[in-house]
Amino acid sequence: MQNICRSTKLSQSSVQLFLQRGLLLDDLAADTAQRGAGLVAEPILLHRRGGTRSVSKLLGEARIPVSQRAAVPVLRDGAGPLAVYGIGQSERAFPAPQEPFYKITISPISEEERE
Repeated sequence: MQNICRSTKLSQSSVQLFLQRGLLLDDLAADTAQRGAGLVAEPILLHRRGGTRSVSKLLGEARIPVSQRAAVPVLRDGAGPLAVYGIGQSERAFPAPQEPFYKITISPISEEERE
């Protein structure tokens, strides 16, 4: 099992998330890292990266231009962010060995699929 990859080519990459079933709180939702939504200020402790950072800080460290940050998907539950597309996922919900988990794949859609 691998953590989601770090990439600044967000529009071209697919990522897989592995989330422990028993630790997810409330409803699972996908949001975007939009300013003013409150999500960018929420902290997340990334799996195998150490140190808690805000979603906004992670986007800056990944050198994602401010103009593109509103399009970055963020997966969350009732306790806060679980994963930031192309950057990493939360230590809180990463499954331990032999634990049941959800596998979620996020990938961009093509122009043909939009029609």
